Amino acid sequence: MVDNKYNGWTNYATWRVNLEMFDGDYEILEGYNAETLKSIVEEMLEQDNDNATTLSYALAFISDVNWYEIAQHINRDNAGAVIGIDAEILTPVFDDIA
Repeated sequence: MVDNKYNGWTNYATWRVNLEMFDGDYEILEGYNAETLKSIVEEMLEQDNDNATTLSYALAFISDVNWYEIAQHINRDNAGAVIGIDAEILTPVFDDIA
């Protein structure tokens, strides 16, 4: 079995989408679930792309994204900020929820 983890994330696609689409905007995404985050990215790609071939490649790329991991990460970071603790302390709690 090949381990495809990338920078601590499930894979490159998950890391890259989080970095490019969500990193730093966690406050406005608090409480969003995996399906909502996926829909947001799909809509962004569709709005910014008039080329059907390019869009199909982009959609194929995001099909490898672990949306649950990104949602968990966003909500864990927001919860830590709200109660004033390091988000890593909350990791076991949020791991049980996913």
